[in-house]
Amino acid sequence: MDTVFVIVQVLLGIVFLGTAIRHIQGAGATTLQPRMEWIAAVPPTFMRTIGVLEIAGGLSLIGTVVTGTTWLAALTAACFVVLMIFAAVFHARRANELPNIAFNAILGVMGLIVLYANLT
Repeated sequence: MDTVFVIVQVLLGIVFLGTAIRHIQGAGATTLQPRMEWIAAVPPTFMRTIGVLEIAGGLSLIGTVVTGTTWLAALTAACFVVLMIFAAVFHARRANELPNIAFNAILGVMGLIVLYANLT
């Protein structure tokens, strides 16, 4: 079962690295990809800050697999869960953003799995 938890943790880290890049690239852009229009509602500086923090968190999740620092992985996962809750609330307040809320929910559940795995 530990292997499954490690795979989920690394996948979550990779997903956050990928989304961070999209968030940083989208900050202040005039044309946005479909389902990414919401980025225009967030100030570019704030969007870049979120992206940088997501990069740090993604690297933390991947790095802690190598170092075995479970407390840092648990803390990072807990922060990602809180981030996904806020992101889901943000998207829920906007029209036609159900797919984004679903994505936030999936990532939130993955974060909970990583949190549980590193606390036990």
